[in-house]
Amino acid sequence: MLLLTLSLVSSLFAQGRGHWERVFAMPHSSPEVIAFADSDRGYLLLDSGLSASYVVRASNGGRIWSTKQQLSPYRALTDGPNSHSYESVGENEFYGFAELNSTFSSHDTGHTWLFTDLFNTSLKNYWFGGGAMFSQGMGVVIFDNDQQRSFSVYFTRDSAQSFTQPEGQPSFPKHAQDAFFYDLKEGWALTLHADSMWHTLDGGKSFLSTGGFDSSEFAFYLVKGWDRDHLYALAYWPEGIRPSYPSTDYMATSDGGNSWYRDSTFRSPRIFRMICAGPSLLWAFVGKNPNLGYQGGPSFADSLYYSIDNGKHWAVDTTFAGDSLIDMSWPDANHGYVLASRDSTTLVYKFVSNNPSLVPEILSSKSLSIHLLHSPVGNALDFEIESEGRARVSVVDLLGRVRKESTLNLVEGQTTALDIGSLPAGYYQLCVNFVDGRQASMSFIKKPE
Repeated sequence: MLLLTLSLVSSLFAQGRGHWERVFAMPHSSPEVIAFADSDRGYLLLDSGLSASYVVRASNGGRIWSTKQQLSPYRALTDGPNSHSYESVGENEFYGFAELNSTFSSHDTGHTWLFTDLFNTSLKNYWFGGGAMFSQGMGVVIFDNDQQRSFSVYFTRDSAQSFTQPEGQPSFPKHAQDAFFYDLKEGWALTLHADSMWHTLDGGKSFLSTGGFDSSEFAFYLVKGWDRDHLYALAYWPEGIRPSYPSTDYMATSDGGNSWYRDSTFRSPRIFRMICAGPSLLWAFVGKNPNLGYQGGPSFADSLYYSIDNGKHWAVDTTFAGDSLIDMSWPDANHGYVLASRDSTTLVYKFVSNNPSLVPEILSSKSLSIHLLHSPVGNALDFEIESEGRARVSVVDLLGRVRKESTLNLVEGQTTALDIGSLPAGYYQLCVNFVDGRQASMSFIKKPE
Protein backbone atom coordinates (compact mmCIF):
# COMPACT_ATOMS: atom_id res chain seq x y z
CA MET A 1 0.00 0.00 0.00
CA LEU A 2 1.34 3.44 -0.94
CA LEU A 3 0.40 6.78 0.52
CA LEU A 4 0.13 9.83 -1.76
CA THR A 5 0.01 13.16 0.08
CA LEU A 6 0.58 16.54 -1.57
CA SER A 7 -0.46 20.07 -0.68
CA LEU A 8 0.99 23.42 -1.71
CA VAL A 9 2.28 25.61 1.10
CA SER A 10 2.62 29.32 0.45
CA SER A 11 5.98 30.90 1.15
CA LEU A 12 7.96 33.99 0.42
CA PHE A 13 10.04 31.74 -1.83
CA ALA A 14 7.11 31.39 -4.20
CA GLN A 15 7.87 34.85 -5.54
CA GLY A 16 11.58 34.15 -5.81
CA ARG A 17 13.77 31.11 -6.36
CA GLY A 18 11.34 28.43 -5.27
CA HIS A 19 8.57 27.37 -2.92
CA TRP A 20 7.78 24.66 -0.38
CA GLU A 21 5.26 21.86 -0.83
CA ARG A 22 4.00 19.68 2.01
CA VAL A 23 4.33 16.17 0.63
CA PHE A 24 3.65 13.98 3.65
CA ALA A 25 1.64 13.99 6.90
CA MET A 26 1.24 11.20 9.46
CA PRO A 27 -0.73 11.76 12.69
CA HIS A 28 0.19 10.21 16.03
CA SER A 29 3.86 9.77 15.20
CA SER A 30 7.19 11.06 16.43
CA PRO A 31 9.67 11.97 13.64
CA GLU A 32 13.42 11.58 14.11
CA VAL A 33 15.41 11.63 10.85
CA ILE A 34 14.97 12.34 7.15
CA ALA A 35 17.64 11.36 4.61
CA PHE A 36 17.47 11.60 0.81
CA ALA A 37 20.12 10.07 -1.42
CA ASP A 38 19.01 12.16 -4.39
CA SER A 39 16.07 14.33 -5.40
CA ASP A 40 13.76 11.28 -5.79
CA ARG A 41 14.49 8.64 -3.15
CA GLY A 42 14.73 8.93 0.62
CA TYR A 43 13.87 7.59 4.06
CA LEU A 44 11.98 8.85 7.08
CA LEU A 45 12.68 7.40 10.53
CA LEU A 46 9.98 7.44 13.19
CA ASP A 47 10.25 6.67 16.91
CA SER A 48 7.32 4.95 18.58
CA GLY A 49 8.53 5.79 22.08
CA LEU A 50 8.17 2.10 22.97
CA SER A 51 11.73 0.92 22.26
CA ALA A 52 11.03 0.50 18.56
CA SER A 53 11.63 2.52 15.44
CA TYR A 54 10.01 2.57 12.02
CA VAL A 55 10.98 3.59 8.50
CA VAL A 56 8.86 5.07 5.70
CA ARG A 57 10.29 5.01 2.18
CA ALA A 58 9.85 7.90 -0.23
CA SER A 59 10.03 7.83 -4.02
CA ASN A 60 9.09 10.03 -6.98
CA GLY A 61 10.53 13.12 -5.36
CA GLY A 62 8.70 12.63 -2.07
CA ARG A 63 5.28 12.29 -3.67
CA ILE A 64 4.86 8.58 -2.98
CA TRP A 65 5.40 7.16 0.52
CA SER A 66 5.20 3.58 1.70
CA THR A 67 3.35 2.46 4.81
CA LYS A 68 5.56 2.45 7.90
CA GLN A 69 7.68 -0.64 8.47
CA GLN A 70 9.22 -1.67 11.80
CA LEU A 71 12.91 -1.11 11.50
CA SER A 72 14.45 -2.44 14.66
CA PRO A 73 13.67 -3.65 18.18
CA TYR A 74 15.71 -0.64 19.30
CA ARG A 75 14.93 3.04 19.10
CA ALA A 76 16.76 5.17 16.58
CA LEU A 77 19.69 7.19 17.86
CA THR A 78 18.12 10.14 19.66
CA ASP A 79 20.82 11.39 22.04
CA GLY A 80 21.93 14.25 19.78
CA PRO A 81 21.35 15.90 16.41
CA ASN A 82 24.14 13.95 14.73
CA SER A 83 23.07 13.46 11.12
CA HIS A 84 26.29 11.55 10.49
CA SER A 85 24.52 8.65 12.22
CA TYR A 86 22.36 8.11 9.14
CA GLU A 87 23.51 8.04 5.56
CA SER A 88 22.14 7.29 2.12
CA VAL A 89 24.77 5.89 -0.22
CA GLY A 90 24.09 5.72 -3.93
CA GLU A 91 20.70 4.69 -5.23
CA ASN A 92 19.89 1.73 -3.00
CA GLU A 93 21.86 1.76 0.27
CA PHE A 94 20.99 3.28 3.64
CA TYR A 95 22.94 2.97 6.90
CA GLY A 96 22.18 3.94 10.48
CA PHE A 97 23.30 3.49 14.07
CA ALA A 98 20.78 2.77 16.83
CA GLU A 99 20.98 2.83 20.59
CA LEU A 100 22.53 -0.13 22.43
CA ASN A 101 25.36 -0.30 19.89
CA SER A 102 23.36 -1.61 16.95
CA THR A 103 23.64 -0.89 13.25
CA PHE A 104 21.03 -1.30 10.54
CA SER A 105 21.35 -1.16 6.78
CA SER A 106 19.40 -1.75 3.60
CA HIS A 107 20.69 -2.53 0.13
CA ASP A 108 17.40 -2.65 -1.77
CA THR A 109 15.96 0.83 -1.19
CA GLY A 110 14.56 -0.09 2.22
CA HIS A 111 12.54 -3.20 1.42
CA THR A 112 14.66 -5.45 3.64
CA TRP A 113 17.05 -4.60 6.48
CA LEU A 114 20.16 -6.09 8.07
CA PHE A 115 20.78 -5.65 11.82
CA THR A 116 23.99 -6.08 13.78
CA ASP A 117 24.25 -6.02 17.56
CA LEU A 118 27.69 -4.82 18.65
CA PHE A 119 26.91 -4.90 22.35
CA ASN A 120 28.36 -8.39 22.89
CA THR A 121 31.49 -7.78 20.83
CA SER A 122 34.78 -6.09 21.66
CA LEU A 123 32.99 -2.79 21.05
CA LYS A 124 30.51 -3.24 23.92
CA ASN A 125 32.02 -0.31 25.85
CA TYR A 126 32.23 1.91 22.79
CA TRP A 127 29.70 4.37 21.41
CA PHE A 128 29.30 5.69 17.89
CA GLY A 129 31.00 9.07 17.46
CA GLY A 130 30.49 9.61 13.73
CA GLY A 131 31.88 8.45 10.43
CA ALA A 132 30.87 7.70 6.87
CA MET A 133 29.79 4.81 4.69
CA PHE A 134 30.76 4.47 1.04
CA SER A 135 29.89 2.18 -1.84
CA GLN A 136 30.47 -1.57 -1.83
CA GLY A 137 29.99 -1.82 1.93
CA MET A 138 33.11 0.18 2.79
CA GLY A 139 33.10 2.59 5.70
CA VAL A 140 35.17 4.31 8.38
CA VAL A 141 33.82 5.06 11.83
CA ILE A 142 35.05 6.65 15.05
CA PHE A 143 34.05 4.82 18.23
CA ASP A 144 34.33 6.50 21.61
CA ASN A 145 35.41 4.48 24.66
CA ASP A 146 33.51 5.95 27.60
CA GLN A 147 35.51 4.06 30.22
CA GLN A 148 38.93 5.03 28.88
CA ARG A 149 37.86 8.51 27.74
CA SER A 150 39.37 7.99 24.31
CA PHE A 151 38.35 7.44 20.69
CA SER A 152 39.63 5.15 17.94
CA VAL A 153 39.09 4.73 14.21
CA TYR A 154 37.59 1.47 12.89
CA PHE A 155 36.84 0.23 9.39
CA THR A 156 34.09 -1.94 7.94
CA ARG A 157 34.13 -3.83 4.67
CA ASP A 158 30.88 -5.75 5.12
CA SER A 159 28.22 -3.02 5.25
CA ALA A 160 28.64 -2.20 8.96
CA GLN A 161 28.09 -5.78 10.14
CA SER A 162 31.54 -5.86 11.72
CA PHE A 163 34.31 -3.35 12.48
CA THR A 164 38.06 -3.87 12.75
CA GLN A 165 40.86 -1.67 13.97
CA PRO A 166 44.05 -1.92 11.87
CA GLU A 167 47.08 -3.26 13.71
CA GLY A 168 49.00 -0.47 15.34
CA GLN A 169 46.08 1.98 15.03
CA PRO A 170 46.33 4.26 18.10
CA SER A 171 43.65 5.51 20.47
CA PHE A 172 43.42 9.20 21.26
CA PRO A 173 42.86 10.49 24.82
CA LYS A 174 39.78 12.54 24.02
CA HIS A 175 36.01 12.01 23.95
CA ALA A 176 34.73 12.21 20.35
CA GLN A 177 31.62 14.38 20.20
CA ASP A 178 31.13 14.17 16.42
CA ALA A 179 33.07 13.07 13.34
CA PHE A 180 32.78 12.58 9.59
CA PHE A 181 35.00 11.42 6.73
CA TYR A 182 35.30 12.53 3.12
CA ASP A 183 36.83 9.17 2.15
CA LEU A 184 38.68 6.30 3.81
CA LYS A 185 41.66 8.55 4.53
CA GLU A 186 40.59 12.12 5.29
CA GLY A 187 38.24 13.04 8.12
CA TRP A 188 37.49 15.32 11.06
CA ALA A 189 36.72 14.69 14.73
CA LEU A 190 35.28 17.17 17.21
CA THR A 191 36.18 16.38 20.82
CA LEU A 192 34.07 16.90 23.90
CA HIS A 193 34.15 20.49 25.21
CA ALA A 194 35.38 21.42 21.72
CA ASP A 195 38.90 22.17 22.90
CA SER A 196 40.17 20.97 19.52
CA MET A 197 39.18 20.08 15.99
CA TRP A 198 41.15 17.01 14.92
CA HIS A 199 42.09 16.34 11.28
CA THR A 200 43.41 13.08 9.81
CA LEU A 201 44.77 12.41 6.33
CA ASP A 202 45.84 8.81 6.89
CA GLY A 203 42.67 7.03 8.00
CA GLY A 204 43.11 7.78 11.69
CA LYS A 205 46.72 6.67 12.17
CA SER A 206 47.43 10.25 13.22
CA PHE A 207 45.35 13.32 14.00
CA LEU A 208 46.48 16.93 13.89
CA SER A 209 44.80 19.38 16.25
CA THR A 210 43.75 22.55 14.41
CA GLY A 211 42.36 24.41 17.43
CA GLY A 212 38.93 25.99 17.10
CA PHE A 213 36.91 26.68 20.23
CA ASP A 214 38.87 27.36 23.40
CA SER A 215 38.60 25.29 26.57
CA SER A 216 35.66 27.34 27.92
CA GLU A 217 33.51 26.81 24.83
CA PHE A 218 31.42 23.86 23.75
CA ALA A 219 30.32 22.51 20.37
CA PHE A 220 28.29 19.45 19.50
CA TYR A 221 28.01 19.09 15.75
CA LEU A 222 30.24 19.32 12.67
CA VAL A 223 28.86 20.56 9.34
CA LYS A 224 30.50 19.75 6.01
CA GLY A 225 31.05 22.67 3.67
CA TRP A 226 30.75 22.63 -0.11
CA ASP A 227 34.42 21.70 -0.48
CA ARG A 228 37.19 20.44 1.78
CA ASP A 229 38.32 23.94 2.71
CA HIS A 230 35.02 24.87 4.37
CA LEU A 231 33.82 23.39 7.66
CA TYR A 232 31.55 24.51 10.52
CA ALA A 233 31.05 23.52 14.16
CA LEU A 234 27.87 24.55 15.99
CA ALA A 235 28.12 25.94 19.54
CA TYR A 236 26.05 25.39 22.68
CA TRP A 237 26.21 26.29 26.36
CA PRO A 238 26.14 23.48 28.92
CA GLU A 239 23.90 24.18 31.85
CA GLY A 240 25.60 26.32 34.48
CA ILE A 241 28.60 27.20 32.31
CA ARG A 242 29.11 30.57 30.68
CA PRO A 243 31.84 30.55 28.01
CA SER A 244 34.24 33.41 27.47
CA TYR A 245 32.66 34.05 24.05
CA PRO A 246 28.95 34.12 25.02
CA SER A 247 27.59 35.19 21.62
CA THR A 248 29.23 32.54 19.45
CA ASP A 249 26.81 30.66 17.17
CA TYR A 250 29.35 28.53 15.36
CA MET A 251 33.00 28.29 14.37
CA ALA A 252 33.98 28.15 10.71
CA THR A 253 37.06 27.68 8.58
CA SER A 254 37.55 28.51 4.90
CA ASP A 255 41.14 27.28 4.58
CA GLY A 256 40.90 23.63 5.54
CA GLY A 257 41.27 24.20 9.27
CA ASN A 258 44.41 26.36 9.26
CA SER A 259 42.43 29.18 10.85
CA TRP A 260 38.99 29.47 12.45
CA TYR A 261 36.63 32.36 13.04
CA ARG A 262 33.55 32.83 15.23
CA ASP A 263 30.17 33.76 13.83
CA SER A 264 27.78 35.66 16.11
CA THR A 265 24.86 36.47 13.83
CA PHE A 266 22.18 35.32 16.28
CA ARG A 267 24.09 36.63 19.34
CA SER A 268 23.95 33.34 21.25
CA PRO A 269 23.85 29.61 20.43
CA ARG A 270 20.40 29.17 18.87
CA ILE A 271 21.19 26.90 15.91
CA PHE A 272 19.97 23.32 16.28
CA ARG A 273 20.84 22.08 12.79
CA MET A 274 22.79 23.60 9.89
CA ILE A 275 23.46 22.23 6.40
CA CYS A 276 25.60 23.53 3.56
CA ALA A 277 23.58 22.78 0.40
CA GLY A 278 25.90 24.38 -2.17
CA PRO A 279 28.61 27.01 -2.62
CA SER A 280 28.02 29.70 0.05
CA LEU A 281 24.46 28.36 0.62
CA LEU A 282 23.60 27.57 4.26
CA TRP A 283 20.29 26.48 5.81
CA ALA A 284 19.77 26.52 9.58
CA PHE A 285 17.11 25.67 12.16
CA VAL A 286 17.11 28.52 14.69
CA GLY A 287 15.23 28.91 17.98
CA LYS A 288 13.76 32.14 19.27
CA ASN A 289 15.11 31.73 22.82
CA PRO A 290 18.77 32.63 23.38
CA ASN A 291 21.41 30.64 25.26
CA LEU A 292 19.85 27.23 24.72
CA GLY A 293 21.60 25.84 21.66
CA TYR A 294 21.54 22.06 21.52
CA GLN A 295 20.11 21.92 25.06
CA GLY A 296 16.66 22.76 23.71
CA GLY A 297 16.42 19.74 21.43
CA PRO A 298 14.35 19.57 18.23
CA SER A 299 11.27 21.26 19.72
CA PHE A 300 13.46 24.28 20.40
CA ALA A 301 13.98 24.97 16.67
CA ASP A 302 11.03 26.99 15.36
CA SER A 303 12.39 28.94 12.37
CA LEU A 304 14.22 28.13 9.14
CA TYR A 305 16.90 30.62 8.11
CA TYR A 306 19.13 30.60 5.07
CA SER A 307 22.19 32.46 3.84
CA ILE A 308 23.42 32.78 0.26
CA ASP A 309 26.77 34.35 1.20
CA ASN A 310 28.30 31.80 3.59
CA GLY A 311 26.71 33.23 6.71
CA LYS A 312 27.41 36.95 6.22
CA HIS A 313 23.67 37.67 6.03
CA TRP A 314 20.65 35.54 6.96
CA ALA A 315 16.96 35.62 5.99
CA VAL A 316 14.05 33.77 7.55
CA ASP A 317 11.52 31.63 5.66
CA THR A 318 8.04 32.00 7.17
CA THR A 319 6.60 28.75 5.78
CA PHE A 320 7.06 26.81 9.00
CA ALA A 321 5.44 29.14 11.54
CA GLY A 322 3.95 26.96 14.29
CA ASP A 323 5.99 23.86 13.41
CA SER A 324 8.75 22.25 15.46
CA LEU A 325 11.62 21.65 13.04
CA ILE A 326 13.29 18.26 13.49
CA ASP A 327 15.66 17.50 10.60
CA MET A 328 16.41 18.38 6.98
CA SER A 329 18.13 16.83 3.98
CA TRP A 330 19.55 18.58 0.90
CA PRO A 331 20.75 16.11 -1.76
CA ASP A 332 21.67 19.14 -3.90
CA ALA A 333 21.20 22.92 -3.87
CA ASN A 334 17.84 22.80 -5.67
CA HIS A 335 16.20 19.92 -3.78
CA GLY A 336 15.61 20.06 -0.04
CA TYR A 337 13.37 18.28 2.46
CA VAL A 338 12.36 19.53 5.91
CA LEU A 339 11.02 17.21 8.61
CA ALA A 340 8.72 18.90 11.11
CA SER A 341 6.09 18.13 13.73
CA ARG A 342 2.88 19.84 14.84
CA ASP A 343 0.21 18.55 17.23
CA SER A 344 1.74 15.02 17.24
CA THR A 345 1.66 14.92 13.43
CA THR A 346 4.76 14.28 11.34
CA LEU A 347 5.10 16.67 8.40
CA VAL A 348 7.52 16.62 5.45
CA TYR A 349 8.05 19.64 3.21
CA LYS A 350 9.85 19.66 -0.13
CA PHE A 351 11.64 22.65 -1.64
CA VAL A 352 10.77 23.05 -5.33
CA SER A 353 12.98 25.36 -7.37
CA ASN A 354 11.12 27.71 -9.71
CA ASN A 355 14.07 27.38 -12.10
CA PRO A 356 15.91 24.04 -11.78
CA SER A 357 18.93 25.48 -13.56
CA LEU A 358 19.25 28.29 -11.01
CA VAL A 359 21.20 27.51 -7.87
CA PRO A 360 20.23 29.97 -5.13
CA GLU A 361 23.58 31.60 -4.54
CA ILE A 362 24.98 35.09 -4.85
CA LEU A 363 24.78 36.20 -8.45
CA SER A 364 28.19 36.97 -9.91
CA SER A 365 29.09 39.38 -12.66
CA LYS A 366 29.55 37.59 -15.96
CA SER A 367 31.30 39.66 -18.63
CA LEU A 368 30.41 43.12 -17.30
CA SER A 369 31.12 44.99 -14.08
CA ILE A 370 29.11 47.49 -12.05
CA HIS A 371 30.54 50.36 -10.03
CA LEU A 372 28.58 51.74 -7.08
CA LEU A 373 29.24 55.40 -6.30
CA HIS A 374 28.26 55.00 -2.63
CA SER A 375 28.40 52.09 -0.20
CA PRO A 376 26.42 51.52 1.95
CA VAL A 377 23.60 52.92 -0.17
CA GLY A 378 21.03 55.47 0.95
CA ASN A 379 17.70 56.27 -0.73
CA ALA A 380 19.34 56.64 -4.16
CA LEU A 381 21.26 53.78 -5.75
CA ASP A 382 23.85 55.45 -8.01
CA PHE A 383 25.83 53.17 -10.29
CA GLU A 384 27.82 53.02 -13.51
CA ILE A 385 28.25 50.06 -15.86
CA GLU A 386 30.90 49.40 -18.48
CA SER A 387 28.43 48.95 -21.33
CA GLU A 388 25.35 50.55 -22.79
CA GLY A 389 22.01 49.67 -24.27
CA ARG A 390 18.45 48.92 -23.19
CA ALA A 391 18.31 46.79 -20.05
CA ARG A 392 16.04 45.59 -17.28
CA VAL A 393 17.43 46.84 -13.95
CA SER A 394 16.22 44.97 -10.85
CA VAL A 395 16.83 45.08 -7.12
CA VAL A 396 16.43 41.63 -5.52
CA ASP A 397 16.28 40.85 -1.80
CA LEU A 398 17.68 37.84 0.08
CA LEU A 399 14.50 35.84 -0.50
CA GLY A 400 14.85 36.24 -4.27
CA ARG A 401 11.94 38.72 -4.52
CA VAL A 402 12.19 41.55 -7.04
CA ARG A 403 11.68 44.65 -4.91
CA LYS A 404 12.34 47.27 -7.60
CA GLU A 405 12.44 46.97 -11.39
CA SER A 406 12.77 49.40 -14.31
CA THR A 407 13.62 49.21 -17.99
CA LEU A 408 16.26 51.83 -18.79
CA ASN A 409 18.55 52.97 -21.57
CA LEU A 410 22.01 52.76 -20.00
CA VAL A 411 25.00 54.76 -21.24
CA GLU A 412 28.57 53.65 -20.57
CA GLY A 413 30.35 56.00 -18.16
CA GLN A 414 27.15 57.80 -17.23
CA THR A 415 25.74 57.59 -13.70
CA THR A 416 22.33 55.97 -13.40
CA ALA A 417 20.23 56.73 -10.30
CA LEU A 418 17.61 54.30 -9.00
CA ASP A 419 15.20 55.41 -6.27
CA ILE A 420 15.11 52.77 -3.51
CA GLY A 421 13.82 54.98 -0.72
CA SER A 422 10.81 52.74 -0.15
CA LEU A 423 12.97 49.67 0.60
CA PRO A 424 13.89 48.79 4.18
CA ALA A 425 17.51 48.61 5.26
CA GLY A 426 19.16 45.32 4.39
CA TYR A 427 21.16 43.27 1.92
CA TYR A 428 20.23 43.32 -1.80
CA GLN A 429 21.44 42.44 -5.29
CA LEU A 430 21.50 44.90 -8.19
CA CYS A 431 20.89 42.93 -11.40
CA VAL A 432 21.25 44.35 -14.92
CA ASN A 433 19.99 42.27 -17.87
CA PHE A 434 20.45 43.71 -21.36
CA VAL A 435 18.01 42.75 -24.09
CA ASP A 436 20.81 41.02 -26.03
CA GLY A 437 21.57 38.66 -23.15
CA ARG A 438 24.49 40.48 -21.51
CA GLN A 439 24.18 40.70 -17.76
CA ALA A 440 25.91 41.89 -14.62
CA SER A 441 25.11 41.98 -10.92
CA MET A 442 26.50 43.30 -7.67
CA SER A 443 25.54 43.06 -4.02
CA PHE A 444 24.98 46.11 -1.85
CA ILE A 445 23.71 47.10 1.58
CA LYS A 446 21.00 49.73 2.06
CA LYS A 447 21.77 51.58 5.27
CA PRO A 448 19.11 52.51 7.85
CA GLU A 449 17.49 55.94 7.70
